[in-house]
Amino acid sequence: MKPKKKVQIRTKKPTFKDAQKYLRAFFKRANDYEKGSLWDVLSALRGPDDQNSEVKMATTAVIRQTFLPQGLPDYLGQWDDAEGFPAHRTNMEQGHFRSHARDAFVALGLKWGKVNKPAK
Repeated sequence: MKPKKKVQIRTKKPTFKDAQKYLRAFFKRANDYEKGSLWDVLSALRGPDDQNSEVKMATTAVIRQTFLPQGLPDYLGQWDDAEGFPAHRTNMEQGHFRSHARDAFVALGLKWGKVNKPAK
């Protein structure tokens, strides 16, 4: 009978380089659909470039709250979806950010034109 391998418990806090290593491995091995889904979410985490705070709250803040509900610095802002947010999303001008944000909603299982309940 072979001896069981010891399970290593990681005690150090993950670093930026750890995250980069994981993302490189993910993009190297994942299928195109999974790569595209993650890319859309990552692209939408930053928000629109037009400084429209209503659109940013209705898209980016909801995506952040769904994708990374804990651990983000407070200054980044993340909120549960709310009344009025769907109108901001559906009335957004067509553009590069909108396509990433909408695809991020799909990847995360969110509805673009409705208020999404927080995941439990």
